[in-house]
Amino acid sequence: MRSLSKGLFVTRALAHDIVNLEKKKVLTIYSRASTILPCLIGQDCRVYNGYRFFFVTITPLHVGYKFGELSPTRKTFKPKIKVKVKKTIKKNVKGK
Repeated sequence: MRSLSKGLFVTRALAHDIVNLEKKKVLTIYSRASTILPCLIGQDCRVYNGYRFFFVTITPLHVGYKFGELSPTRKTFKPKIKVKVKKTIKKNVKGK
């Protein structure tokens, strides 16, 4: 947790976007370490996780968290379904 004497961390680019904020504009956020501020409540954001963007609508419960907590970086594991292959048994029938 960041020290209260240091304050909240927000990148300059994100701070510039917050100052020039339009409610219908979708914010594109590359800094996962930035803190979610109260002025962003109700705002639609796209948070980059290094691979793709995740769409997030900021609610009052998100305030104080980091943007990185809202965009997972790992893929969810999906077990593969194993299909049993029926082996056909060839019988060698020789007339003796």
